[in-house]
Amino acid sequence: MRTYEAAAFEWFRHHTIISDQDRQLIDHPRRAEIEVVLNGIDTSYFRPVQSKKEYEILFCGNMNYHPNVDAAVFLAEEILPLVRQSHPKARLLIAGTTPAARVQALASLAVTVSGWLSDIREAYAAAGVFVAPMRVGTGLQNKLLEAMAMRLPCVTTPLANNALRGTVGEHLLVGQTAAELAAHISDLLTKTERAKVLAQRGLEFVRDNYNWATATSRLERLLEKR
Repeated sequence: MRTYEAAAFEWFRHHTIISDQDRQLIDHPRRAEIEVVLNGIDTSYFRPVQSKKEYEILFCGNMNYHPNVDAAVFLAEEILPLVRQSHPKARLLIAGTTPAARVQALASLAVTVSGWLSDIREAYAAAGVFVAPMRVGTGLQNKLLEAMAMRLPCVTTPLANNALRGTVGEHLLVGQTAAELAAHISDLLTKTERAKVLAQRGLEFVRDNYNWATATSRLERLLEKR
């Protein structure tokens, strides 16, 4: 891969990548020249809606992708039991296409594995807290952008927030261990006003930093360079 990346670098006048965290993983002496062009989110499509909260916790994504499988298992087997110590009726929805066997095996009275949904916004609208406990993989997590755009309070790990660059405690909550993540989730389920404030600030953060106009303007400026 390093050999291919070194060769491909010379084929193009400009280079882009989705986050600075990913740029640092490119083993090339001129990687500083790679322009970070963030994703955008359509906030007219992913927008806050009023809906009955059927689940306390949500995680979603391609459920056959290893980083998502790992996160789902971590959430269901290690984090959720800790949350249920203080919130015994807490329910988790794992939503997303082609769930792997390990994900399907998580289904229980406390965990729903939905599989493919024709409109993923229904999953966001049905949950109280969005949790992305990513431990492997890189890139910018679109699932966090979507959840924040729909005004859900979000909890994630440093790995995911290193790319997102939200302010911890203002835009979202961040933890590393199962105990830390469970404590954040439990806190948001208990302190509903704090959860609302965090969700609103997260929505504003996404609108300000991850709109498509800003993202495409960076790309346009790059293409104008000679």
